[in-house]
Amino acid sequence: MSQRKRMYRTLGALAGAMTSTAALLAYFDPASTLGPQPLSSDELAQHARAAVADRVAIDARRWRQVELVAGESASTAGTALIATANLGDAHFYVDALGRPSRGALWNRQLPSAEAPDTVRIEVALQRGDEALSSAQQTAVAALVSELDQHVVGLALP
Repeated sequence: MSQRKRMYRTLGALAGAMTSTAALLAYFDPASTLGPQPLSSDELAQHARAAVADRVAIDARRWRQVELVAGESASTAGTALIATANLGDAHFYVDALGRPSRGALWNRQLPSAEAPDTVRIEVALQRGDEALSSAQQTAVAALVSELDQHVVGLALP
């Protein structure tokens, strides 16, 4: 075997050992990995715009007001989850980091069970918290602004 082949094999084994060691360390200590970073105001506005209007045929006559409801934060061990958070009776969900997402009710333009003419925005709050974070306030304001542009007759808070 040539010296060059041995060198490539050694480097490949070294890279594999380092990668597997890093994966094991991350598995045993998930808190060592960095959590998701908060979004900037521009990014939050872009996410809100996409959540409200992208690929949704909005029935503007249906909606008359906006309601904020408190929801449970879906975060564990430094990891914020957003994909499965909105399982309730809300059209939009804002997670603990202020990232807005759209729920199935808004996708299909269905009313909530409690208020048929109200767009409901669920905001994740940690237990004991009553105030929204600044990122959540920015995200809610961006959602309401987008709703105001796309929905006729909306009464804003």
